[in-house]
Amino acid sequence: MLLSIVEPGAATGRLKEIYDIFPAEVGIPKTLQLYSASPELLNRQFGFISYFREHPRLSPGFSASLRYAVAVKSGHGACQLFNRNLLRKMGLEEHEIEQLAQTRSEKALEADEQVLLDFVLKAVDDPASVNSQDIEAVKAHGYQESDLLDAMVMAGNMISSSVVWKTFGDR
Repeated sequence: MLLSIVEPGAATGRLKEIYDIFPAEVGIPKTLQLYSASPELLNRQFGFISYFREHPRLSPGFSASLRYAVAVKSGHGACQLFNRNLLRKMGLEEHEIEQLAQTRSEKALEADEQVLLDFVLKAVDDPASVNSQDIEAVKAHGYQESDLLDAMVMAGNMISSSVVWKTFGDR
């Protein structure tokens, strides 16, 4: 990495609390470790993570699937690996994980979650192609407009994380 970070074994205080949230078998996301170079930014990033972890309608499986799929699309190897490991821990098979980044493929998600993930992937590929009919179609599956926005922000965060990682961490 090009920036000085705090490795998990050296973490103390608030940073250790944040690192300890992640199960040992999946590890601490490398991009989160990169953010340790800016403690306040890391704390704010963890606020986003906490928000999505506790989301009332976006399940942990959906969130990990979305992050994995967008990591694949944006070439974010560190997050792709982390979310792949998380999805394996959740019980997905390798072929199911591979399908997540493919628009309109059968996914190892509930039907409603597949619709939302396909919407997000369409928007990531071509944001200007999204129209009101797309939004209404997703809402017909029980999602609120805030859920669509939240899912897109999660995707956008993954894309921005990819740029940051490729700049400082992918070395």
